Amino acid sequence: MLGFAGRDLASRAAFKSLSTAILGLYGFLALAVAGLIFSLWQNEASLLPNAHAALLLSGTILVGIGPYSCLMKAMRTGDVSAVMPFRYIRLLFGIALGVPCSVRR
Repeated sequence: MLGFAGRDLASRAAFKSLSTAILGLYGFLALAVAGLIFSLWQNEASLLPNAHAALLLSGTILVGIGPYSCLMKAMRTGDVSAVMPFRYIRLLFGIALGVPCSVRR
């Protein structure tokens, strides 16, 4: 939650000359660095996804780019109190999508 809030505040305070695509790229790079640090801290061997999982992951990324861009643009231009519920509702969707996966194990 602190990361989400920090990113939202940083995107709101970013220069208007920075495009939404560049801000999205910076967000992705920050997420990649955080994931790398977490994987080193966890000290477990990394696994590559199989073809089916890689296809699902690629589809998820492609589908998520549009809504993420829209939310980023809304965060930069809209009223924060109106935008924030839409920013955080995805956490509930993520939890709901993750529950069936954890039940199958």
